[in-house]
Amino acid sequence: MTRPALLAWSLCALAFAVVAAGVAVHIMSWNVARPTGLTPRGFAILLAVTFSIVGAFVASREPRNAVGWIFAVAGVASAIQYAAEQIAYLASEQSASPLLAPAAVVVFIVGGTNSLATGISLLYLFPTGRFLDRRDRMFAIAGITSAAVTVGVTLTVLERLPVPFAGIPNPFAQPSGTTPAIPIPIPIAIAMLFAIFGSLAMGVRALTRRFRRSTGVERQQVKWFVFVGSIEGVTLVLTYVALAVSFYTTRTEDLLAETPLFVRVPVLLNIAAFVLIPPVLGVAILRYRLYDIDVLINRALVYGATTAGIAIAFFAGIVVLQTILRPLTNGSEIAVAASTLASVALAQPLRTRMQDAVDRRFYRSRYDAARTLDAFSVRLRDQVALDAVRADLLDAVRDTVQPAHAGVWLRRRS
Repeated sequence: MTRPALLAWSLCALAFAVVAAGVAVHIMSWNVARPTGLTPRGFAILLAVTFSIVGAFVASREPRNAVGWIFAVAGVASAIQYAAEQIAYLASEQSASPLLAPAAVVVFIVGGTNSLATGISLLYLFPTGRFLDRRDRMFAIAGITSAAVTVGVTLTVLERLPVPFAGIPNPFAQPSGTTPAIPIPIPIAIAMLFAIFGSLAMGVRALTRRFRRSTGVERQQVKWFVFVGSIEGVTLVLTYVALAVSFYTTRTEDLLAETPLFVRVPVLLNIAAFVLIPPVLGVAILRYRLYDIDVLINRALVYGATTAGIAIAFFAGIVVLQTILRPLTNGSEIAVAASTLASVALAQPLRTRMQDAVDRRFYRSRYDAARTLDAFSVRLRDQVALDAVRADLLDAVRDTVQPAHAGVWLRRRS
C-alpha cells in the first residue's frame, strides 16, 4: 500500500473510531429527551461515514486530487461533531456537568466551520483538485478564513449556545458590562458573512467557467456536481419557504412544541441530498458510469415536473370540487376521490408532454433525431423502390448519427 493510500485509510479509520465512541455514548444517552429541532439527532454520523469512506477511496486512487483529501478531513470533522453532540446529550442529564458546555462549543465550532469550508473548497476545486487561477485561490482562502472568523466571533457574542440544546451557557461569552476582547464583534461578524457570500458567489462563477472550458470527461464530471448541487439547492429553498410559511400560519409556542410535517419533509429531503454529495462526487471523480448523468438529469427534470404538475392538479381539483359540491354534500370525500382519479388519468399524458418538452428544450439533438426516425418509419411503410429506401436510410443516418461517411451494403442473392 502506498503512503497516500495508507494516510487516506488511516483518516477513515480515525473517523470510524470516533464514530464508534460516539455511538457508545449515544446508546448511554438514548433516553435523554430531545428538544424540538429541524435536524434529527445523530445527523452528523451519516456525514462522517459517507465523507470518510468516499474520501478514502478517492484519495487512495487519486492522491494528487485535493477533493479526496477534503472529503477525508470533512469525515473526521463530522465524526468529532457527532461524538461531541452525544457527549452533550449525556452531560445534559446533570445540569452542573463540566462536559456540557465544552461539548456544545465543539459542536458549534466544528459544525459551522466544517460545512462552510467544505462547500467553498468543492466549488473551487472540483473535479480536478486544482484552482483555475490565483484569483480563485485568493477568494477560496478568504471565504474559508471568513467562515472560521465568523464562527469565532459569534462564539464571543452569544450568551447561550444554540446547539445541541438551546440555552446552554456559553463559557466564551463576554460578561455583560465588560469591554469585549474583540472590538465591535457584531460588525466584524456581519462583514465576514458578506465575505463568505462573496466567496460562494465567486465559487459558483469559477464552476461555471470550468464547465464552459471543459470538454469530454471533465464536462461530465461537472454535470454530476451541478446535478447534486441543484437538488441540494432546491430542497434548501423549499425548507426556507416551508419555514417562512410556518412562521405565518403557526403560533410560535406551537411551532416550538412540534415542528409541522410540511416543514420536516423538505428538511429531511435536504439532509438526504446533502448526504448524497460525497458518493455522487466520488462516482464522478472515479468515472464510474460517468456518462449516465445525462439520463439522470433528463429523468429528474421529467419526473420532477410531472410530480409538480400532478400535485398542483390534485390540490386545485380538491379546492374547486369542494366549492362546487359544498351545497350538495357536507364531506370532502367525493372531492378527494374525484381529484385522485383525475390525477391518475393525467399522469401518463402529462409525463409524455413533459418528456417532449424537456427533450425539445434541453436535448434538442436527441429530439430532432427521434423526429427524423419517426418520419423515416412513416416513409418506409409507403416506399417500394429499393433505391429510394436506400436514399432515405442514408439521409436518416446522416441527420441522426452524423457520421463522416455513410453507405449501404446490399448482398446479392445467387
